[in-house]
Amino acid sequence: MKPPYLLVGHSVGGAYIRLFSSKFPQDVYGLVFIDPTDFMLTSKENIEAKNGLGA
Repeated sequence: MKPPYLLVGHSVGGAYIRLFSSKFPQDVYGLVFIDPTDFMLTSKENIEAKNGLGA
């Protein structure tokens, strides 16, 4: 399939689709979150995750 994609994430999958959309915004049409895990990254952690530097 060619982008753009409609991404659906359940539970921790919500974090994965959020990360994918931040790394490849041009490839994402939209996001659907189903009972996502509730966590937030700090600004520094978000930048590191986008750059592949996270733990």
